[in-house]
Amino acid sequence: MDDKPGTRATITLAGRAHIMKRALERPRTQRTELARALQKEFKAQGQDVPEVEVLERMISRFRNHEADDPQDKPWSTARLDDYPIPPEALAAVLRVWKSRREKRSDLTIREAKWAARFAGLIADTEKLSTTARRYARTELMFELTGNDFDSTTLDHFLMDVQGVAIPLDLRTFLPLLADEEDGFDQVQEVRQGKRNKLRIQETFETIREAQNCIRDVSFEHPDWQAKEVQAEVNRRLGWSDISAVQKPLEELVVELIEPMKEVGKCIRDVLLEHPDWRAKEVNAEVNRRTGWSGLSTVQKALEKVVVKLSSHEGDAP
Repeated sequence: MDDKPGTRATITLAGRAHIMKRALERPRTQRTELARALQKEFKAQGQDVPEVEVLERMISRFRNHEADDPQDKPWSTARLDDYPIPPEALAAVLRVWKSRREKRSDLTIREAKWAARFAGLIADTEKLSTTARRYARTELMFELTGNDFDSTTLDHFLMDVQGVAIPLDLRTFLPLLADEEDGFDQVQEVRQGKRNKLRIQETFETIREAQNCIRDVSFEHPDWQAKEVQAEVNRRLGWSDISAVQKPLEELVVELIEPMKEVGKCIRDVLLEHPDWRAKEVNAEVNRRTGWSGLSTVQKALEKVVVKLSSHEGDAP
């Protein structure tokens, strides 16, 4: 660790997330003042301390993402003429605003809008504040990508919906991306052609690849134990190169091995009994015998991975 500030200080992923969090929470704080405050926070946490100039550039970059839309400006009751809030929700919004102000943070107009919408559902002020922030940032992410806002995935998490599939598409990618500290940078790079896909898209493609690989290995080696299947899946996928999602994906393998082996055996049985059946007929019969459906064990396992990936928080450096 460097005790003195320096441009060569290592800023971890969580550290970058913390810088972004402070930059957006305190939009009226001068960059230099905020940079020096961040230096103290990094030092107190025993982390490398970046130069003031490095922190200032990062603060500017994070804030500039938020500067274009008036909805992302600080909220106050003076904004009610332009951005009305139902009278019955105003008290809850003011409590969230008070909580933010006491933490030297701002409540944005966009966040106030979402706080008002959920005021009748969420009584706890801190939970309401967190929920409003997540919906607001996800809405902004949809805007940045030129898509109409779809809150389906956020609603699933908010209401803890059971037995209904989480769509593995844009509606899932963007809420998770909104929680990533460099999410806005990723969007800009895709729009500028500097990268082909969002990182969360690559993760989900890996999950799908893992699911297909487990199925193939289980079908080819129905007598293998879970440990043998996992070793072969690791070998085929080369998972040693996938560090960020290694653990949840490995857990996915373990969870899917037994049901996949059961289905593999059932597919062979049905094909032997009905060699003239088409794939659709075989699939229907396998679903009937195993109790599978589109919302089966596989879907539940995938949902667990989604939840784990979406629960990452960068609250401290």
